[in-house]
Amino acid sequence: MPYYVNEKCPVCEKPFDEHDDIVTCPHCGTPHHRECYNSLGHCANEDKHGEDFSFKPSVSESAVLKSKGSAKIGEYYQPSASNSNSDGKAKCVNCGEELEDSAVFCNKCGARQPAPRLSSFSNPPMFSMPTVAPEKPRYKDDESIEGVKLNEIASIIRSNAERFVNIFKSGKRISWNWGAFVFGPYYLFFRKMYKEGALFLALRLTMSLINQGVHAKEYNAFASFVVSNLDALRNPTQELAEQLMPLYEAILPFMLIQLGGMLLINIIIALFADNIYKDRVITIAKKVNQKLDEGGRFGQTIGFFDTESQLTQEEMKSLYLSKLGGTSIFAPLFAYLVYDLVTSFIAKL
Repeated sequence: MPYYVNEKCPVCEKPFDEHDDIVTCPHCGTPHHRECYNSLGHCANEDKHGEDFSFKPSVSESAVLKSKGSAKIGEYYQPSASNSNSDGKAKCVNCGEELEDSAVFCNKCGARQPAPRLSSFSNPPMFSMPTVAPEKPRYKDDESIEGVKLNEIASIIRSNAERFVNIFKSGKRISWNWGAFVFGPYYLFFRKMYKEGALFLALRLTMSLINQGVHAKEYNAFASFVVSNLDALRNPTQELAEQLMPLYEAILPFMLIQLGGMLLINIIIALFADNIYKDRVITIAKKVNQKLDEGGRFGQTIGFFDTESQLTQEEMKSLYLSKLGGTSIFAPLFAYLVYDLVTSFIAKL
């Protein structure tokens, strides 16, 4: 037990023996006697987990470096050549059990394994076990767009991924998106492009206010007449219709400009939505990959002794990208309500 020399179980406070059955906390790495952990029901340092606490052995750094050629004590260890089999397969530094290259703890004995330290994700993404397994890769590993693997792009897109991947691969900056044409700015919110959606809603509101200002006299006259004769308009008479028609004809240019402006905005969104979405997807993937290149890793929140269902780093990465991407039903609904409230407030001024 190279990492637990001179260490004590935090529950019974008895020194660990080389023959003890020891398990480590998957969150902070604190070692316990298996029996002690079971009796307590959780890690003895559970109250410190929110403080980014990490177990630090009391063994001198030089002793561990000399015996294992690893990195710093109490941190995630950098893999060394001595931690691999002849075929390059990683093995446990304590019991020799073969492990996944991304494993942080041994599935058999619970010992902490050589792995890059969580240096970049100050609050690393933690995943509870999903109800379904991550999707299998759809594309080959060497297929990429702007240095981002197609499987990562598909994970971010999630729904209708094949269509978007084909458009992204074509390199076209202009394409046609029927969803964007029909729903306009709200489609952008649906695809979690919040800044772009807010920008086009603001453009629509500005156009409406300018048009209303230009036709203020006609608009106010028509609105006042409708409000004053609201009950009568439910069963209009010939005389009422004759009074309404001149007002309607006067406001018709306002209505046509309003409709034409909204149609123009939707056409622009439909033509450029795919390209805007491509930039967003690529940006998300590159930011996550940059964090991982700097040494960041994903943590997994699972049952303490649930070792068979642990996900690999690639699988957790796919889940994390899916969480950042995908679609949102509530975002366009919320945007619609806010826009309606703003326009109603302005109309009352």
